[in-house]
Amino acid sequence: MPLEDQALTILRDQVSAIILGTVFLFIGLGACGLAAVRGRGGVRILFWFGIFSAMYGARILAGVPVAFSLLPRPAWPSRPYVMAIISYLIVIPALLFWLELRGS
Repeated sequence: MPLEDQALTILRDQVSAIILGTVFLFIGLGACGLAAVRGRGGVRILFWFGIFSAMYGARILAGVPVAFSLLPRPAWPSRPYVMAIISYLIVIPALLFWLELRGS
């Protein structure tokens, strides 16, 4: 199998995760931007949703080797640590979003 076919097969397997991670990341950034522009009370739910969504998208992208390889080479060995840190910290904005959603 030629090298180009191998690269296309690897990329084809990872393209859905790249698209999904990018969508979640930009939805999160957009929600945080919208919360910052509105600036009045009652937008905390939008802010926590944005942080949660952006972290989830970053976690998906960190799990894709092709997407993580776009970073500088010294960052490559830290990929498992980045995934673990995001996995543990994503609970905080998710919980705060849920509390705001409940109205507590």
